[in-house]
Amino acid sequence: MISVEQIKELYASYSDNKIIDIAKNSKGLRSEAIDFLNKEIDRRKLDIRFVRKVKFENYLFTEIEKQELILKLKNLVCPYCQSNTNLFGVEFINTGKANTASIACEDCFKNININSILSNFIHALLPPKDLLFFPFSLISILWNQGNFGNKDEKFFKLLFEERNAFLVQNKGNINRLQVLINKYKYEY
Repeated sequence: MISVEQIKELYASYSDNKIIDIAKNSKGLRSEAIDFLNKEIDRRKLDIRFVRKVKFENYLFTEIEKQELILKLKNLVCPYCQSNTNLFGVEFINTGKANTASIACEDCFKNININSILSNFIHALLPPKDLLFFPFSLISILWNQGNFGNKDEKFFKLLFEERNAFLVQNKGNINRLQVLINKYKYEY
């Protein structure tokens, strides 16, 4: 492991562009490295947004904060039908594309799952043939159908990993959170 002094020397020797690149991809840095990175950004009079990005990207939500934010997200408007019902985070199985994470109300989730079955079946019949994969994807889709409430934890864990900085900055802004949820709309 690199010593604290070595980190300080390395950051001091890096170009402004290298410091900016590190700031843009700072997730997972040691706390000492984050401190030195922020000091270098400040010393060089680089854009203050990079300091905030480092702070937001590396912010660790407490379990209580996470649960409160997840509750807010679940109470947003469904991106499909615009209803104010309890939302669920899910992953849809798709043979034609990569699996897709989304968030939807219970009714929309069931409709999307049905469309996913049809899409997978049609894709299995078209070249290149994925006919052998279809039964497995069908089982996964049907399993999702019966267990959509249990998928929440996986979806929200992924959401916090991918969008941590956004969630930190906008946790109190319902409109911005709705914009984020709308980006997870699954197009089938």
